[in-house]
Amino acid sequence: MSLVPENANDCATRGACTYRTVPDSSARIFIDQRTGSAAATVTFPSGIVLTYEAVHYDGKTYPASPAGKNFPGTNTDVFAFILSSTRDPKGYLTCFINHHWGDTITGRSAVLAEIRYGSLVKDCKDWGIQVDPSDPKLKKVHRVTLEYGQLSSEGYFAPVSFRFGAPVSFDNILIGIKIYPADEVQDHPDSGYRLDFEGPSYTETRLPRLRAVVEQVWLTGKMEQRTIREFTYGNRNLNFNTEPKLLKLENEQKSPYLSSEYPDSLSGSISRPIRLPQIIGNPSGLFQIGNDQNDQAAPAAGALSEQWNIMDINGDGLLDLITAKESGYGRPAGWPGYETNGEPGPRPIQQQAYINEGIHDGVQSSTKVLLNTTAPGLSRAYNPEAAPETDFTPWIWQEGRGQLRTGMPESISSPEIVRGGVCPPWPNTDTRMWPFYPDDTPMGFPKS
Repeated sequence: MSLVPENANDCATRGACTYRTVPDSSARIFIDQRTGSAAATVTFPSGIVLTYEAVHYDGKTYPASPAGKNFPGTNTDVFAFILSSTRDPKGYLTCFINHHWGDTITGRSAVLAEIRYGSLVKDCKDWGIQVDPSDPKLKKVHRVTLEYGQLSSEGYFAPVSFRFGAPVSFDNILIGIKIYPADEVQDHPDSGYRLDFEGPSYTETRLPRLRAVVEQVWLTGKMEQRTIREFTYGNRNLNFNTEPKLLKLENEQKSPYLSSEYPDSLSGSISRPIRLPQIIGNPSGLFQIGNDQNDQAAPAAGALSEQWNIMDINGDGLLDLITAKESGYGRPAGWPGYETNGEPGPRPIQQQAYINEGIHDGVQSSTKVLLNTTAPGLSRAYNPEAAPETDFTPWIWQEGRGQLRTGMPESISSPEIVRGGVCPPWPNTDTRMWPFYPDDTPMGFPKS
């Protein structure tokens, strides 16, 4: 489902946007991203209205707002929205009390701390977070409270994300749910559910795994509890089998492969530098000249000449072996490549797979399949040998005249490219830009 703006001009200039859903147009969404009036609502055709509160990255409750916080026509520190209330067509209101931890370092994410609802609830401003939990009037409405632990303090792994330019840590774990009926008494504070988890050492990843759900109720004046759900997990054996079996490897013709066809490890790669022809100013060094790259403005780069790994590529549950080699397969002498040859000829097939056919009578059989992933059309579209646009150098591939290297599983490695322009670019525009160093200094020449 996608959102289509209904007030595009006002949205772009003020930061207050109204959307409709497509293709069904069944909901209306309003989002105000301005700091002083931030809010969001979703209205459904049935009459249900969802209201959201803003999460402000103001440096006080959360870390400071990320760089580039200037939204079109305004200045905002709104980082996200979280649900604060729902109202049904008959006017019944449910209030959601969210707890913010005040973590200005890692941005520990907010949690739903309490749910309040009932016939007396008419406005969440009268029944929201500002109401003291000990206020007697709360005993006249239904309440559900949620209790959380902190993952990192208990030894679990807590993910942290910088995806949106500022830290967000998911350092919460739900450990308890308590239920309070609107009986004007609510003298059974432990009625509800308790969630028990395995310890952090039970898994290699230190992620929590739910072990049991325990129900707690008050009967005959005392608390009773019972386990209503229990979970068990199968752990991997961290040790190799003490009695391994030696398997013979054969191909589809039942004749053993040459030992030279198999790599020395289950996965790995061999890399090399992308070589430039000039002796003076060669980024790879004096004796690392070659014919890969024909433009001295190109920064240093590295490429994979061989790569191998095991994975299930056909979905049959058996691990297959995939190998890739820059020199290619099927030629006795191998493709010379651009490393030492300015005109190496057509690119060969550079990947092959050994499809696992299973084990029969102690023999693991495989079928060898060549994988041709070369995409010459992508290379021809931006040919480094073609005449450049006015005021620009020719197109420069970090891979050199090897260009996209689409025949290999991975292309090259280089520093991250930032501010790369519109993608896909507008017709007849040149969006080339070299990577930047951390101090914003471009690695290449201007307009290169």
